[in-house]
Amino acid sequence: MPTFRPDLHALSATATAPGATPLWLAEMTFAPAACITAALVEYATGGNLSYAAGFEFATESHRQWARRRYGWPTETWQYRWYSGVLHATACTVLALTEPTDAVVVPSPAYPPMLRLVPELGRRLVLWPLRPDPTGRYQADLTALATLLERERPGLLILNSPHNPTGRVFRPEEHRAIAALIADAPVHVLSDEVFADIVYTEARHVPFAQAVGATVRARTVTVMSASKTFNVAGVKCAAAIAGSEPLAHRLGQVSPALTGTTSVAGAVASAAAWDGGADWLDRTRSTLQTHRDLLFEALRDRVPHLHGHPPEGTYMAWLTARGTLAETGDVHGALLRTARVDLADGTPFGERSRTRVRMSFACSRPSLEAALDAIAAAGPEWC
Repeated sequence: MPTFRPDLHALSATATAPGATPLWLAEMTFAPAACITAALVEYATGGNLSYAAGFEFATESHRQWARRRYGWPTETWQYRWYSGVLHATACTVLALTEPTDAVVVPSPAYPPMLRLVPELGRRLVLWPLRPDPTGRYQADLTALATLLERERPGLLILNSPHNPTGRVFRPEEHRAIAALIADAPVHVLSDEVFADIVYTEARHVPFAQAVGATVRARTVTVMSASKTFNVAGVKCAAAIAGSEPLAHRLGQVSPALTGTTSVAGAVASAAAWDGGADWLDRTRSTLQTHRDLLFEALRDRVPHLHGHPPEGTYMAWLTARGTLAETGDVHGALLRTARVDLADGTPFGERSRTRVRMSFACSRPSLEAALDAIAAAGPEWC
């Protein structure tokens, strides 16, 4: 009998312009940790690929990880498992809001998150984050207070480390947000999928850990190994409820509507949390080196692009200036001239075609070649 071998192609390879360097996707090009590969091989060859009775093993692995990495104590009853961060988010939106409720999302934001809210019949309200003079994005508390008063939202979605800006919001910033919503009938979904990709000048503290009991009880935290360990394809994410009533409400949403995790995804994630710390530390060091290389090149050789070095994630949120900004399509101009495929900033919600998102989670030769090409194209826009 012939062996079935699916014809798999990476998304970055199939969705990138021919002949261009793909630096648009929020995914690393690095091989996964050996402990993950070993766990998946053991699972696949163990003779049992049937339904799983539950994912308690993944729950315990993440509980121990959260305690070691963030000093965050969690309990087994808090966890619900889904096929990804978007599915966990969809379940939370369905569980905690009613049709036509307002859902506040910081802008710029991950584009599928912006599409998800209206697709579920809720009203999307953007909360613009504001860059300071250096380009470092800040939470605009005055604007948030205005939105809370005017829109009376059912849910506030937060994101730290923030995609696409790379901000890692500090505990005092979390507490300032919590103070605004303490007396408001609003729940919080804290998307912390990049929690472990944080550089030396910052430290990730979960929103639910930073705030007081009142707001914590109304908070759902979404986490996954997908971005940290480059395993997005195995589909696994956890929603961690801040109170038992919240956990119960999440459990009332049918998995038929939101999806559930795969056994392979839970096996890979548990293996990552149990044995991937050394791999992560090495990878994060490489990413920080790449980040610093990128921003040195922008400063010294690429004056037509600038931004603030991200404190977390492995993407740079960049703004064009000069003639490049005047092209009307920065993403297209860079692709045509330098053959570097970056993410167009427009779908992230700022409605500005001067912004692009650039991944630096690639090999150093690929990053250097891309920077050389962008620098060489510079005279066209000077």
